[in-house]
Amino acid sequence: MSKTKITFLGGLDKIGKNMLVVEHHNSAVIVDCGMAFPDDEMYGVNTVIPSFEYVRKIKPKIQAVFLTHGHEDHVGALGYLYREFDFPLYGTGLTLAFADAKFSGAQKKDLITRAVTPGQIYEFGDITLEPFNVCHSIPEGVGLIIRTPDALIVHTGDFKLDAKPLDGKPTDLNRLRALNNVDLLLCDSTNADQEGWTVSENDVGKTFDKIFQKSAGRIVIASFSSNILRMQQVLNTAQKYGRRVAILGRNMENNFHIAKDSGFITCPDGAACSIEQARSLPDNKVVVLTTGSQGEQMSALTQMARRRYEKMKLKKEDTVIISASPIPGNEKDINDTVNNLCRIGVKLYFDHVKEIHASGHACAEEIKTLIKTVKPRFFIPVHGEYKHLYVNNLNAQKAGVRCQNTFLFQNGDQVEIGHDVCQLCGHVYAEPVLLDGNYGADPREPMFDERHQLARSGMAVITCVLNKAGQLSAGPVLNGFGFLYRKEQEQFLPVFNDLIRQLAEELKGSDREQKLKKELEKFVYEKLRRRPIILVNILEL
Repeated sequence: MSKTKITFLGGLDKIGKNMLVVEHHNSAVIVDCGMAFPDDEMYGVNTVIPSFEYVRKIKPKIQAVFLTHGHEDHVGALGYLYREFDFPLYGTGLTLAFADAKFSGAQKKDLITRAVTPGQIYEFGDITLEPFNVCHSIPEGVGLIIRTPDALIVHTGDFKLDAKPLDGKPTDLNRLRALNNVDLLLCDSTNADQEGWTVSENDVGKTFDKIFQKSAGRIVIASFSSNILRMQQVLNTAQKYGRRVAILGRNMENNFHIAKDSGFITCPDGAACSIEQARSLPDNKVVVLTTGSQGEQMSALTQMARRRYEKMKLKKEDTVIISASPIPGNEKDINDTVNNLCRIGVKLYFDHVKEIHASGHACAEEIKTLIKTVKPRFFIPVHGEYKHLYVNNLNAQKAGVRCQNTFLFQNGDQVEIGHDVCQLCGHVYAEPVLLDGNYGADPREPMFDERHQLARSGMAVITCVLNKAGQLSAGPVLNGFGFLYRKEQEQFLPVFNDLIRQLAEELKGSDREQKLKKELEKFVYEKLRRRPIILVNILEL
């Protein structure tokens, strides 16, 4: 029986929160530790991260955390992991630079980091990892060749096959082609349901050039704040047409400086400027690079589209480019922003324009090409929603992997892998942790159900004061929050108050508050067909 085991702690249900553990006997390595954005119904939640319960269980085994690249869905939860643990952290130079922003000053003091080089082998007990170059939408991304005494595993990380990437580092198919007898391929699935090939970044550059050439006013470009290569494209094209680039958004500014300090963005002094400096320039000399490509509520572009951004007001003469593909779940917010921009009347380019954006993830034909290169015995799709994983299994079968050797797993599943075996061998707790302020909550907390109910029907707080004879001496006092429409108050409140007075005096016993609550809930539903939260407080003099 194989002793090699993979435990999936994230990345197999929705986009983001990527994290898995590779184990062999007494050795273990964590691969990535990412965050995800909350769903619309996760009221009050800021961030979603993986559960670290299994990490706590096997802590003595874990020898390292190994990062594939610097995107939030792969490094965004590191700061929370390292509140409890102090594992050595491995990644390429730029990846570690992005990861550094996730740690507090106190955490950095004791943090052990190791910059890795593709092609070198890193040993962690019985497990060895060899990073190899992959092309993605951020420089210095890597996939991993993982070896144990029982198995040879390839983990693609996030990748695409671009023959002419902007940084000159294509996905290293030659290294993968040289491998023999790969037991398992863990494959990026984010764009698995998209036919054909991903648009090349060079084609996006050509599209930018055409737009710049015919734009007389200001140009506003919204992109992912971590898309360093896109930043460089904007700077290059702006320089060609004599424009300066103002960078808006905290994350965009931070990532720009990280990449520039690391040598991954090059531009002359003065090529970038503040938005205040841009206001003093002619419109045809200005480019604004901003956050907001996903319709984020507080982002600069969203606020501009709503005419609420004091630092910059959009005009009909402006050109706006949304150079990013929608993250699943963000479609409504993006659509709202697009509608608002159309109302202003700007010249708008978004996903209806071909080659306005190049995804960092491989489409179906690229995935098939990589699978045919690796020739794995077994195939597990990772990084995506269930539909992406499902379609990626079909891609693997079309590329020659036997149907019975492709698998669909879920977060928490543990998989035993060897030369002749790939099978489910266990399941651990892997429900996401919902960060609400400083508190990490279990999604099963009753509070989240209460918030749902508050959002649907509001709340009524009722206070009654009874004298010694059990008669109402004051009140009832009703405080409603999202409970009654204005037009309902005049007709409903007198009847409701009369019922409260009657029941408060009639009901007896230690549980009369609970009885009153149930009677009032029943009455409100009969009259209004709503189920607000009702709280009853009876005070006795």
